[in-house]
Amino acid sequence: MGDDQHPRVGNPPERRGDRRPVVPHNVPVRGHRDRSSGLRWALLSVATTCTAIAWGLLVVAAIDFGARARGGEPGNWWFVALATIGAMACMFLSILLAIRLHSEIRGQGAPRGTTSSGGKHGGKRAAR
Repeated sequence: MGDDQHPRVGNPPERRGDRRPVVPHNVPVRGHRDRSSGLRWALLSVATTCTAIAWGLLVVAAIDFGARARGGEPGNWWFVALATIGAMACMFLSILLAIRLHSEIRGQGAPRGTTSSGGKHGGKRAAR
């Protein structure tokens, strides 16, 4: 058997006639950006920055309260715990906002106006 009969492994399949770019079926692509996308990006950027700053302040506060608690003020241990939990929450929220901002910039944000209302799910097999 010759090489002409079997396609080589790793080569993309040849497409004849249709010259449209290939887009993965699971990635929503928006063709245009609406006017509010700049405002949405700005709000997400500001929110991400604010939560990151709040995280830093809470970490500094936890360190300060920890130093005071080790120095003999036992009531500060509660403030250490609260500042640590708050810092973790701020960092988690900051990461979530940064991921959302990144997906918005790439144009892969959640489609507007689509909510899961408990309608039909599945395809032909689920309808049987």
